[in-house]
Amino acid sequence: MMTFLILRLLVTLVLALHFLLRLRLAYGSGRWLLPVIVALLALVTLQNRPDRVQAWLGQAAEGLLYAAPLLLGYLLFFLLAALALDLARLALAGASALGAPTAEILSLGRSVSLALGLAAALSVTSYLEAHRFRLVQVELETAKLPAGVDELRIVQVSDVHLSRFIGREELKKKLDLVMEADPDLVVFTGDLLDSPPGAAYEQEAALLAGLKPRLGVFAVLGNHETYFGLPAALDFYRRAGLTLLRGQAETPPGLVVAGVDDAADGQEAARLLTACQDDRRFILFLKHRPSPPPDVPGLFDLQLSGHTHGGQIWPNHIPTARANGRLLHGLYPAPGRGWIYVSRGAGFWGLPFRFLAPPEVILFRLRRPPES
Repeated sequence: MMTFLILRLLVTLVLALHFLLRLRLAYGSGRWLLPVIVALLALVTLQNRPDRVQAWLGQAAEGLLYAAPLLLGYLLFFLLAALALDLARLALAGASALGAPTAEILSLGRSVSLALGLAAALSVTSYLEAHRFRLVQVELETAKLPAGVDELRIVQVSDVHLSRFIGREELKKKLDLVMEADPDLVVFTGDLLDSPPGAAYEQEAALLAGLKPRLGVFAVLGNHETYFGLPAALDFYRRAGLTLLRGQAETPPGLVVAGVDDAADGQEAARLLTACQDDRRFILFLKHRPSPPPDVPGLFDLQLSGHTHGGQIWPNHIPTARANGRLLHGLYPAPGRGWIYVSRGAGFWGLPFRFLAPPEVILFRLRRPPES
């Protein structure tokens, strides 16, 4: 956790200093300089010591704590836009060296002004994208459906991240989408909770308790439940009426649903799934992070995971994929047998933006193959 806090501080400082340096080089010093420095210092404090800010200002801090991630996201998009325009300026400089009259098309001042505008546009579109979740359908064939059942419908919801940005109204929209899919079973694959740590989320728990699919609602813990505070997280899941699987398996009609905590290793997952192998029913395995896999391959028919957010903000998909065994988003064949699906998640974390990684709720339609 300390490593994460240090990393967050460094990222905030780098983005703030980059923004300040670009403005200073492009426009020189002026009356704008002091208020910008004060705003950036406030951002660093808000992002890295929210507890202190809350203690100082009480309820008045909520607006500032809401605004800080928006500003930080803008600074990130400004960095991306500025770097892209730097490449454009280099290309134009090369063309100018070859005799093309392009030297002043993208001066430093013009490129910074354009970067400011592009960052604003990206912030708006990415904020809207983060709240524009959709239902994705995935069809899979299996001969393990119960007799007389030709289709089983499973909905996966992952990485909701209840927070200042995602509360009752946002959660209700997601759950309305879930119920429109007419599922037999609903699963939550971790990081349902986020911040502030220990929040009760009474209305949100009541909404979740209203989910009543035919085969039940199951869930596993993600890493953010630990950050939220495990006792408070467990109490929330209990009030929400979710069947939490912590190294356990349940057997709703026609299925085996097994799940482990986010911190579980490959050995623990293998032990749990090996104990299910005498059962000829379809084995659904819930695990927040897609990697590492169970130590023994071929122990499940479908693993549902999340955690990656599909990278959330491009180009973060590159390190995210590397950190998760190249499993970023979508359907992958599992070693031995079965499939792994990695959800982009229904919410967001850290910054209230998504860029080239739209949120999703997934409907899996398990169908009997024609020959079975």
